[in-house]
Amino acid sequence: MMVIGDHQDSLVSLMVEVSATHGHRKYTLVIQIVILLWVILSQIGLIQTNGVFMQLGIK
Repeated sequence: MMVIGDHQDSLVSLMVEVSATHGHRKYTLVIQIVILLWVILSQIGLIQTNGVFMQLGIK
């Protein structure tokens, strides 16, 4: 489960970066998949999502 922790920051960076560059349609799907995975993982308690989403302005 260490791998998830290592990738968490890069996923956040990706989401922020993609949000900043809005217009690329292919990235929209990537964000949706990332968020979906994040929600699933948080349901099993692997990732704490609340703080991250609040930082990104998603509530």
